[in-house]
Amino acid sequence: MSRVRCCICMRMAKGRCCTLPWGTAAAGSTCSPSSRSIQASSAAAGSRRFTTKSWRAAFDGRLAWTSRPHRHVSDDSPGAFMEHNFGPVMQNGFVVPDLDTALEHWTQVMHVGPFFRFERIDFGQVWYRGQPASDIDLSVAIAYWGDMQIELIRQRNAVPSIYTEFEGRGLTGLQHMGVITESVERDLIRLAAQGVTPIQHGSTAAGMRFAYLSTDQHPGAMIELIESSPRMLAFFGAMRAAARDWDGSDPVRRVG
Repeated sequence: MSRVRCCICMRMAKGRCCTLPWGTAAAGSTCSPSSRSIQASSAAAGSRRFTTKSWRAAFDGRLAWTSRPHRHVSDDSPGAFMEHNFGPVMQNGFVVPDLDTALEHWTQVMHVGPFFRFERIDFGQVWYRGQPASDIDLSVAIAYWGDMQIELIRQRNAVPSIYTEFEGRGLTGLQHMGVITESVERDLIRLAAQGVTPIQHGSTAAGMRFAYLSTDQHPGAMIELIESSPRMLAFFGAMRAAARDWDGSDPVRRVG
């Protein structure tokens, strides 16, 4: 019988894992008792599988994916684990030079929609690189492409922000990726120990907290933390449902 690497203890085994799914040692196991306990401890660590069904549950308000670290086996280091800083990406945010042109492209060429257009986002308090930036004049449009939220962003004034900074570098297109978190404040404390700090953070007038992080060593890699709430998840769920049933009519729907 050929020898393969055991998925439980990462040792070479005779064609099978060393433990059965419920943790009992398999016949012919060469692992030590301590190795057999790895499966149970791994489950206790909270490893997850992210499925389409789970995503749908999330946006129905029954489950919120968070940016808490989760463990994955490292392919190049048998038996070792690595921590991911964030949960799965649920939003791609694009800075565009003209919102109307971008909406025409996404709805007519990409067939993504309907988009929900917010002509002006009302902010509570916002800070950009330590300076107040609550008077940013921002228009956005949001739609879903399957489970991925597409956000188109256009800033209409010159208040310094991550968006004017992005365009000032001669860039347009993908500017950030968004992840859901249970607590922006708790994540910022955890990430500060790794040297990751917020470039822009604050809240909307409706109370949704967010933080854009210093992870953009190359364009498009900035991470936005989006704090979950039942109201926000229900709203996102309604937009996602509209995309699932969209027949191409009424491609841009104004909100507010």
